[in-house]
Amino acid sequence: MKNVKKISIAVVLFLLTYLIFLLILAPANKIIPQFNLPKGVAIQQISGSIWSGKAEQVIVDQYAVNKVQWQINLGSLLMFNPSVDVTFGNRYAAGPQGQLTLSDISDQLKVSDIKINIDADEILPYLPLPIDMSAQGKVQLTSPEYVMGKPLCSTFSGNIVWQDALVSAMDEDIELGSFNAKLGCENGAIAVDVNEENRLGLEFTAYIANQGRMSGQGFITPGNDFPQQIKPVLNFIGKPDKQGRYRIKI
Repeated sequence: MKNVKKISIAVVLFLLTYLIFLLILAPANKIIPQFNLPKGVAIQQISGSIWSGKAEQVIVDQYAVNKVQWQINLGSLLMFNPSVDVTFGNRYAAGPQGQLTLSDISDQLKVSDIKINIDADEILPYLPLPIDMSAQGKVQLTSPEYVMGKPLCSTFSGNIVWQDALVSAMDEDIELGSFNAKLGCENGAIAVDVNEENRLGLEFTAYIANQGRMSGQGFITPGNDFPQQIKPVLNFIGKPDKQGRYRIKI
């Protein structure tokens, strides 16, 4: 009787293992479309398997991420908490380039070891700017951890660096040097805190909430290194306070 039970358990374990690997190795373009993706998310030209595959493009709220590839971490399966290593973009495709790891997919989505590079000019269309302008330079985002929450986050930390910043506006090329900002999570919104040590003397905190709604406020404090081309714009911002700061708000 004991031998029969052992054989039965072995058969069940074998069948479960077989079904798991059958699912993992099944064509991704057959499996992924069966899931109900979040509103505004679309995955195009899927190939490979659930285990290791790629998509030509992932669209999130009309923003495209190209050349997405994923690989399930085998060790994470043994811990019953699957994690997925993701890379995306390349220098020949528009959009961001980078890598990250997804885990806790069935519970509270966690994204770790985030490294993203994107051209500054690709970010400008999503910012509430008062005048038309273009930008140059690379923007780099790094974060050890992001945990999804309501409306956007429960945990988030990291940094944003814009090196060799340059904008073109009103027929002028304006060198801005470098910008640094800290990332955080406040009351479920993503917080971006810009360090004031930059050529504009810009000290600003922005909040990104649900559906990409952005708000924020801060100051511009012109110093000796303030770009001469931008000084006429200060008159449109308003009058400086007693500390020589021009208040800005969005």
